[in-house]
Amino acid sequence: MIKEKIFNNKTVLMYEKLPHLRSVCTGVWFKSGSRYENQITSGVSHFAEHMVFKGTAGRSARDIADEFDGIGGIINGFTGKEATCYYARTLDIHFEKAAEILADMVHNSLYAEEMIERERKVILEEMAMYQDSPEDYVHEKLESGIWQNSSLGFPIIGTKESLAGISREMLLEYTGSHMSPCNTVLAVAGNFDEDVLLSTMENLFGTVKKGKGIKNDGFKKPSFTPISQRYTKDIEQTYISIAFESQGYESPSRYPMMAASSILGGGISSRLFQNLREEKGLVYSVGSVNQTYSGTGILNVYAGTGNSELDEAMKCIQEEVNDIGQNGITAEELVRVKEQLKGNFILGMESTTARMTVLGRNRLLKGYVEEQDEIISRIDAITLEDIKETVADIMNWNGAAVSILSSEKSKVF
Repeated sequence: MIKEKIFNNKTVLMYEKLPHLRSVCTGVWFKSGSRYENQITSGVSHFAEHMVFKGTAGRSARDIADEFDGIGGIINGFTGKEATCYYARTLDIHFEKAAEILADMVHNSLYAEEMIERERKVILEEMAMYQDSPEDYVHEKLESGIWQNSSLGFPIIGTKESLAGISREMLLEYTGSHMSPCNTVLAVAGNFDEDVLLSTMENLFGTVKKGKGIKNDGFKKPSFTPISQRYTKDIEQTYISIAFESQGYESPSRYPMMAASSILGGGISSRLFQNLREEKGLVYSVGSVNQTYSGTGILNVYAGTGNSELDEAMKCIQEEVNDIGQNGITAEELVRVKEQLKGNFILGMESTTARMTVLGRNRLLKGYVEEQDEIISRIDAITLEDIKETVADIMNWNGAAVSILSSEKSKVF
């Protein structure tokens, strides 16, 4: 059972006891990400994430690494568009130690000047790595194009120009507000003693001064621009990323949309996979995913194909999208996709990290966490009419935004 505790400083603790396991995953979530940034501060959330691992007043970066290796644990972090998380997975007997190190990192990081300059170079290398990945490159260009007038279109890692301007003062100012207790959600999943958990987390996180927090009452819905763009690189394949404006994670239609996306390109039985790969051999990879944010989202269709197969692949994708948009899906597909969604959800929740992520992300972004049985019930309740009504205005090729990366030009536009 999922439980919640709110400490006096407004920090929220979400926890789920799983007594049959021998591990525990502890996460610290903040309202921090690229959607909170502007052109000047672009990338500061991600930069701060790196710096949290680079030493505190009492621990060097090496000390942090050695202590976690010494207890056989895993520590990591990630930054998204609307949230940043630092988490640790350990044996249950090491929960208190892991939580103490996490608290030290997020509250007492030094942001030392020499480490900032060193990490700036590391992030530039990370940026180069993403730019060398065709799939990442073409999708990043797509997002920057469709949300060109919103911070939602900013790259999480920032740009070379913005990265050069990030200073220690900027990092301290940003983290001082975005990592305040009132913007913090703690998420713990696994085996633990509940009394020990509550006292430990309150001592480590619940007694921290409130801080000034951030002034954000929600994000404005960004305008979606159906762009058509083409980039060339010295690569062997052609990479396609297509977006259709969809709904946010608060929309009641997100479950029918998940079902429609799965039928379109969610697995090896999907229409796109069966048509483009199995029947026609046009692609190696193809699929779709429904990405949700606050107030908006996109249905993203992606594929990797040969330069000479591009036109035919695009034609087939267009046909499949429009068919579902106009006609919905079949009763047989509905039965299959419900089992697929439930299976993916339940199997995905077999790890403490996945459960911690559901607890932290949903409480931070949506303000509540659904129990597993409630999610299963929502999936079971999806009807053919729900899907048809949901996709009618979304799966329409006239509203498509297209980004293509290849080594040679084509006549696709």
